[in-house]
Amino acid sequence: MKRISYQQVADWCRGNGYGLRDWIPFVPAAAQKFGCAVPVDPQQVPMFCDAIANLGPPHAERLLWIRDWTIWSERSQAIGLRMLDLLVAQVSSSEKALDSHAYLATAEEWCDVVALLTVPILFGWDAHLFCASGEVLVDISHHGQVVVSLGSGGELDAASLKAWC
Repeated sequence: MKRISYQQVADWCRGNGYGLRDWIPFVPAAAQKFGCAVPVDPQQVPMFCDAIANLGPPHAERLLWIRDWTIWSERSQAIGLRMLDLLVAQVSSSEKALDSHAYLATAEEWCDVVALLTVPILFGWDAHLFCASGEVLVDISHHGQVVVSLGSGGELDAASLKAWC
């Protein structure tokens, strides 16, 4: 896994078919869009995150972009950022990526993506998960909602996530 800069996020999105309008990502040809509530039971969160992380082709690279982590209290923010730091302590990054919370993961690092997804969900932060196929965008909201946009170019099976909705 690698921590990347905001410019690298923008370049990666453009290169993989995603649009960015005022730094808000979208799937230009979304054929399907649906929402889910975040599980109330904390023990279900990792399995929910696993369903999210496995949308799209199994061998595709994933990009997780965590943003807006200053939403709640300073104490909650400090705990969440510490948890995030513990998860990414060994992640390489470029000098320009130090201020970002954007992580590029290979298909083999799916477990890391699942672990990282738990942080914005548990702490009520906004985040986006992209798949290199350009066919999947998951928006996690501080309102406790997850919105999934699926492109029309592929046969994507979202049944495992829809079971949570």
